[in-house]
Amino acid sequence: MKDDISRFIGMVLDNKYEIKQLLGKGGTGNVFKGTHLYMQIPVAVKLLHPHLITDETAVKRFHQEAKLAISIKHDNAVSIMDFGMVNNELLYLVMEFIDGISLAYLLKQEKGMDINRVVKFMKQICQAVDVAHKKDIIHRDLKPGNIMIVDCDQPNEMAKVIDFSIAKLSSGKGQDLTGQGIVIGTPEYVSPEQVEGSSLDNRSDIYSLGVVLYQMLAGELPFQGKSAMTLFMKHIHTIPPPLTNIRPEIPARLEAVVMKALSKKAAQRQNTVLELAAELEAAITDFSSEGNSFSRMRMDIDAKETDIPTVMVDSGQSKKDKVNPNITGEEPKRNITIEKPRHSPEAFFPSDDMTQELETPREIRQKNKEPLNLPIEPVQQITKQSSKNLLAETSNQKEQPKSFWQKILNLFSGLWQKK
Repeated sequence: MKDDISRFIGMVLDNKYEIKQLLGKGGTGNVFKGTHLYMQIPVAVKLLHPHLITDETAVKRFHQEAKLAISIKHDNAVSIMDFGMVNNELLYLVMEFIDGISLAYLLKQEKGMDINRVVKFMKQICQAVDVAHKKDIIHRDLKPGNIMIVDCDQPNEMAKVIDFSIAKLSSGKGQDLTGQGIVIGTPEYVSPEQVEGSSLDNRSDIYSLGVVLYQMLAGELPFQGKSAMTLFMKHIHTIPPPLTNIRPEIPARLEAVVMKALSKKAAQRQNTVLELAAELEAAITDFSSEGNSFSRMRMDIDAKETDIPTVMVDSGQSKKDKVNPNITGEEPKRNITIEKPRHSPEAFFPSDDMTQELETPREIRQKNKEPLNLPIEPVQQITKQSSKNLLAETSNQKEQPKSFWQKILNLFSGLWQKK
């Protein structure tokens, strides 16, 4: 018999919590948005399905969820506020109301998230899970659907881990409520040892986080299948496709961290979630320090493959915008790649392939401390005569160091004279 969800709307539990609306459905219970009548704050209320009230295992698991979750106190984990029973027929669990979206929803909107954002969220998740692990609690169901994002797309956006409904104690102190031959968890995210029914420790959660990491970066799961059994076998035997096959720009070191977390053997993974977070931070630090040279190399290659001038904007991530080749009414004689330095938004400097015998952009930057607030268009509109006049004026000056702009004029003058 299915429970009539609508009958719970408007219900008041223990004269404190008024049920307002349904938030989500689950196998063992439904979650509602409610109001704490005395404090007048929103809360989330999880109700065990009434037809399970006679199921001793379901009741014990629901109670265990409350006891384990309430012991995990961290800004990146959901807070448990209350637990109780109404008329011996309705079990409820009261949690903080998280005003946000699930990571699962966010991943549907963004295929392949920004690398820095992925690492930021995963570090927050690892910090919350570490609190659980230090209390010998294994989550066993870490997945995007159990991670909420608060203040999404804001500078202070934050991840929160929820739903400890199938968590267990790794120390064996608690009662194991898992039936013989039953795989507990979500097929896409379970660890090989969960599938095999082996004893679990915190590294099982690390594997699940590895799957989440892969999905956030690649925009797809490492393993896909039409049945749970197919997915189970892939978790045990199949090596996931390299991340760089899907996103070539992902740094090799970051890929190595993710693949380590997805190792089939627990002993080959990171030992703790904090170790995973530290390795991710180190990988992204290397990526940030090497990102400029990588972006310049990629954009130079692109510039040589097209007759349309390319503007390279270096702001942490490279973007290529095509410029109208007919600004001056003539086809450009050669490609011009112009770099926009990160800390000088108004300044433009030529890239290495344009300077040729002149000094490198790095050397020029060191000599020219003042940014040149010059538009791009004059570079393309300089005529042969005007360049000669400017060069004549420069030669009459007494031992004045050549400005960066004058070097550009010399370069263009030389090109035209050759023709």
